[in-house]
Amino acid sequence: MARLTTEELERARKALAEYMGPMAAVIVKQTARRVRSFEELRDALAAEISDERSRQEFLKGLRA
Repeated sequence: MARLTTEELERARKALAEYMGPMAAVIVKQTARRVRSFEELRDALAAEISDERSRQEFLKGLRA
C-alpha cells in the first residue's frame, strides 16, 4: 500500500463519495494499493468519474 495517511485517504473518500456514493470507500481502498502519492491517488480516482465537469470539480476540490 502507498504511504498515504489516514487523513489523506479519508479526504479522498469524502470527495469521491459526492460523485460515486458509498462505493467511494471501496474504490479509494483499491486504488490506494497501486499508487505512490496523494497526487497519483487523486488523478486515478478522477479517472473513475465519467462526467468531465464532475471530474474537474473533484480535482479542484482535492488540490493541495
